[in-house]
Amino acid sequence: SIDIAIYSFTNNSIADALVEAKERDVKVRIVFDYLQASAEYSLDELVEAEGIAIKIRKGSGSMHNKFIVIDGEKIMTGSYNYSRNADERNDENLIFILDAILAGEYAAEFNEIWASAKTRSELN
Repeated sequence: SIDIAIYSFTNNSIADALVEAKERDVKVRIVFDYLQASAEYSLDELVEAEGIAIKIRKGSGSMHNKFIVIDGEKIMTGSYNYSRNADERNDENLIFILDAILAGEYAAEFNEIWASAKTRSELN
């Protein structure tokens, strides 16, 4: 499984890798920030069209999280957004953590965000 809470997602290579994972029967869920998902180059619609479960978090502020929980036991987190600027221009960081207990905490946080987020049809 791959659960992602991401602020900005415009990197096609990452989207392609997630679609490939889904095609291998990996359960993929992504929560996007509302304003970022509304941006022209956001890939929320593309990954959703490929069958990946997405929700959009609309709140009083930004859903500014940037983390992944993999198989309930690995975490990727940091300042890194899934964008070309993050890859090529910005000073970004991404930390990989192998800790099942901490991953459980991140998974619980993801599930809270997922529960409060809306599908595209619920937003319209």
